[in-house]
Amino acid sequence: MTYFRRVRDIQPNEYHIKTIIKSSVSAQIFDVIFKKFCNDIIEKHPSLIFDISDFTSLPESALLSLLKRNDLQMEEVKILDGVIKWGNYLKSYSPY
Repeated sequence: MTYFRRVRDIQPNEYHIKTIIKSSVSAQIFDVIFKKFCNDIIEKHPSLIFDISDFTSLPESALLSLLKRNDLQMEEVKILDGVIKWGNYLKSYSPY
């Protein structure tokens, strides 16, 4: 059984947190699990990124990575509003 299937089958606690007990997970396996976990959160709850107060400090590469995704469960107009806010902030602090 794969790690992802095991994690899927773990019952979350009262705070909706799943506890994974695996004493010998390699760094590579942990990296794969962590990336999958983060990608799932970004896909299902993109407002956690777009609505934070310091969204405008997001590096350009991170913003571009978000915009290339086609699985964000958020209205496109809200994404566009975030991009405009990010661009306006960048423009206001640009030395040019």
